[in-house]
Amino acid sequence: MCVVSIIVPIFNADQYLNRCIKSILSQSFSNFELILVNDGSMDGSGSICEDYAQIDKRVKVFHKKNGGPSSSRNLGIDKSSGDWIIFIDADDYVSNDYIENFFKYGQVDSYTQVIQGFHVFDNGGKIKKTNELISISHYEHTNIIPYNYNPIIEKYRLLHRTEVWGKLFSASIIRNNNIKFDERITVYEDGIFWHTYLLYINAIVLIPERGYYYYYPTISSSLMHTHKHTVDEILSILEHTSTLQIELINKFALQGIYAQQIYNIFLNAYRHLYLRTRLSYIQAKRLQSIKPKHIKYVKSLKDICFSIINRFPLIWYLNLSRHIIK
Repeated sequence: MCVVSIIVPIFNADQYLNRCIKSILSQSFSNFELILVNDGSMDGSGSICEDYAQIDKRVKVFHKKNGGPSSSRNLGIDKSSGDWIIFIDADDYVSNDYIENFFKYGQVDSYTQVIQGFHVFDNGGKIKKTNELISISHYEHTNIIPYNYNPIIEKYRLLHRTEVWGKLFSASIIRNNNIKFDERITVYEDGIFWHTYLLYINAIVLIPERGYYYYYPTISSSLMHTHKHTVDEILSILEHTSTLQIELINKFALQGIYAQQIYNIFLNAYRHLYLRTRLSYIQAKRLQSIKPKHIKYVKSLKDICFSIINRFPLIWYLNLSRHIIK
């Protein structure tokens, strides 16, 4: 069994793909398999993948009908054989010591997650300073133990991070607990995957190395910016976060404002959907079943009233309560 499985989901990325794959195959740590999942690309991505498979036996290529990055990552997980899993996006690249960095500070057990920082670069390949969207890109060497409040989590806003790159995942935790990316949604699906994974670990180790290079285009044509999310998709997200955020608050003994901010990931999305969207009867019943319940994490009077009103019977919930809130 190889030690590390590297999973790269690929869709129409031929202009970036050579840079990404070359950076992976140039690793100082060589005991890995590289799983390239071609998600129905219509450019030359598939051919590029096959070319590298002919050159290096560590490269495994899988072609599939387009289904999005979640389905590609899930396929990569299913096809992986390593003890550890690393995700890398096709338009990004890594330093030649990226994998080695994860094991640099000693033995890592399967219930410890190691996280390293990153650099950001734009269309011209220029390394950018962090911006309002990427507020923190490097960490101090720290060990975080669950159920013991650690201000480092709040300092780095660690639980607000959603990306799965830059992290070392235990394959056994993923497989034994059947942790998958939700293929029904196209936003926050990576955050849901990571936050679910955190419920099963015993420690997080932050390291100061920054071996990941994240592509953040100046002008983006990404689906993330153009896709209009459906009501059912947002409901699926809320069904995950209605309990997940509370479990994270408890797991890491979060306190004060930061605990409120984590709960608000759910509450704000719930309120937005309830107040601004025309819901069918079935959608309303589905939304009411996950209504806000944890008022101790809600501090403003308006939000407290909102949470209480959302406990009304369904007929009030569909009609009267919305008018009261407005």
